[in-house]
Amino acid sequence: MPPRRAARRARGLWVATIAIVVVAALTITALLNWSTVSSWYGSVSSPKTPGITASGSPSPTVSSGPVDAAILPPLGSGAAPVASVLKGKLDAIPHDGAGTVSAFVGDGTGATLYALGDAPQRPASTEKIVTALATLDLIDPQTRFATRVMSTAAGHIVLVGGGDPMLTSNPTATYPAEPSTEELAVATAAALTKQGVTQVTLGYDGSLFSGPGRHPSWTPNYDWGVTTVSGLMVDHGIGGGPEDRRQPDPSAVAGQRFAAQLRAHGIQVDAVTPEVTPASATEVARVSSMPVGLIIQQALLNSDNDAAEALFRQVAIAAGRPGTFADAAAVVQERLAAHGLWQDGTVITDGCGLGRDSRIRPAQLAGIVRLALSDARYRPLLDGLPVAGALGTLKNRFTVPQALPGRGDVRGKTGTLNDTANLAGYAVTADGAIVTFAFLSTEGNKDRGEVWIDASAGTLAACGCAS
Repeated sequence: MPPRRAARRARGLWVATIAIVVVAALTITALLNWSTVSSWYGSVSSPKTPGITASGSPSPTVSSGPVDAAILPPLGSGAAPVASVLKGKLDAIPHDGAGTVSAFVGDGTGATLYALGDAPQRPASTEKIVTALATLDLIDPQTRFATRVMSTAAGHIVLVGGGDPMLTSNPTATYPAEPSTEELAVATAAALTKQGVTQVTLGYDGSLFSGPGRHPSWTPNYDWGVTTVSGLMVDHGIGGGPEDRRQPDPSAVAGQRFAAQLRAHGIQVDAVTPEVTPASATEVARVSSMPVGLIIQQALLNSDNDAAEALFRQVAIAAGRPGTFADAAAVVQERLAAHGLWQDGTVITDGCGLGRDSRIRPAQLAGIVRLALSDARYRPLLDGLPVAGALGTLKNRFTVPQALPGRGDVRGKTGTLNDTANLAGYAVTADGAIVTFAFLSTEGNKDRGEVWIDASAGTLAACGCAS
């Protein structure tokens, strides 16, 4: 076996082994204390530690520069595929029934190795890497969003959302740890009791984000996959109603659950009503989210629509604009343009990719991946990409024979709707080169689209196409 191919195969096995170990480790996290988990993932303080917010976040732990070569070969290392050879291999992969397809493969410099079609297409959830890029441009990855309890008058408190999409009702024993309203209720009850207060009225405030909570292009059947966007949400807005589904007013659900938790800790709550918190309010207690970098990773790895939409609104606020769909889309356009990645015909309507009017070209998506590979500021974006055959939304993919070489050597963000299957990411070839890619298929059979995509990405990983 040629040395480069042997090295690549060994690397693939090593990546797959690491993935399996990580999955196993995450399943037993309940048996581990936070310091143990922190030692695995670096010097990030516990997300349960209150008081660390955007205004008081530590400096990023990453710095500008290329991604650590000990983890990935540097861009430009290894022999890049010969474009004509690669074209012959990729063109031979059938895409019957996949609908309209387009593709882009680039080398370490961004130069085109392969292109198929050029019309902008619906990105679906590959749009989440667009949101991730804009987030990392404007928000420190160590930033935490605070959910607070504020006092506005004697005997009246307000639960104020800070736009944390990962807030839960009860503490979790998994990594990454998510803050909970139960912890907030304990801290609030203790503070009130210390003040001699045992009876309150409760307000809830989800006004951090403004404008419509659902995009007009989100069809009714998307109700299962994304909650109405709100600055205050718990458990992704699920439960508290018929069939335990996502509720239309997640702030109200959060307020009612928090009231029940306060009552369980000895505080009588007489009324629960919506309100906007005045600037004169004083803080009673708070919990803080996991760092933004980890929220990005979770949004990408699990294709979390609620997390992506919250980050989308936070991007607008970080740019000094209201937290609306329209303002966030305008800021994202500005960020893509700043990187030379905005093109005529591009349309961004939301943060998660459910918007059926969004459009982007595969070369733009591949360009975002290449930027992340070349600058460590965007490391959370890379860390969040699913791994073919091992992690995230690619765990059960890459099963057809032509896709198998990609298992462990392909990482990418999926994008799936009823008639859409997309993937944007990177692959390490048999010759040790990193290539970026995006494969898009829309208006067709998504299952056939996925087979074409997996076979194409697997072909990139298997490609000894340097000569």
